[in-house]
Amino acid sequence: MLMKNIFRKLILIFIIVNINTAVAAEAYPQFAVNLINKMSNRFFEIAISSARAFAKITYKDVRFDNSLDTFFISGLEVFPYTDNKVTGCEIKIGSINISGTRNENSSSESFLIGLSDLYISNMCLPYEARSVLSLAGIKEIKIPFLNVEADHEYKTAATNFIVYGELEDAVGITMAIDLNYLSLRYDYVEPVIANLSTAHLTVENFGLWKNISKEIPKEFTQFGVAGKSAALIASRELKTILTTYMADQIS
Repeated sequence: MLMKNIFRKLILIFIIVNINTAVAAEAYPQFAVNLINKMSNRFFEIAISSARAFAKITYKDVRFDNSLDTFFISGLEVFPYTDNKVTGCEIKIGSINISGTRNENSSSESFLIGLSDLYISNMCLPYEARSVLSLAGIKEIKIPFLNVEADHEYKTAATNFIVYGELEDAVGITMAIDLNYLSLRYDYVEPVIANLSTAHLTVENFGLWKNISKEIPKEFTQFGVAGKSAALIASRELKTILTTYMADQIS
């Protein structure tokens, strides 16, 4: 629950910053840019101060780079509270960069959120997750970079996501998702409405396979069979959570 509240605070920060960076992308006078920079800083300070009710949070710098139209946060550290005590959970982020641009011709918006030098101690994860990571030879989560790009068209609500990043000495991931329609609604059961068009996932081995290959059944490691076995399992799981129509489109 505490982590959810912190996450909501950070989402609020991202929304505010994206609005400000999109406005600053226009050729405004310097005094307007300075005003936007101050507003972004104040909103961030208010959000962080509120989030400190749930975690010990510190940071080194917050600034808006007018030449890059990007909002930067550096040296962010988060130590979540549990029962009024600081646990072994520790999250450190070298820097966060947030930018947003608008295309007036197509009434669309593009956003970029990038993280660098992300560190998450294993105590932030449930015991089961720590056990799985241990089998994979991963003691701590170190992510050199993680970027999320999103394009949203307001006329049709079409939205595209691209997520790419790397887990140090383990794996690199690139995921692209195209949605014909995306919206949110006030419904706790189904808060998101999305029509999936296509989805692609690419995984690069940077050492993870060597650690986990001995723990995986031969059906998923044998050449010529592994791909089909993985696709069968993925298809079977997706069909249990997707609508009948979407499940029928899976090949």
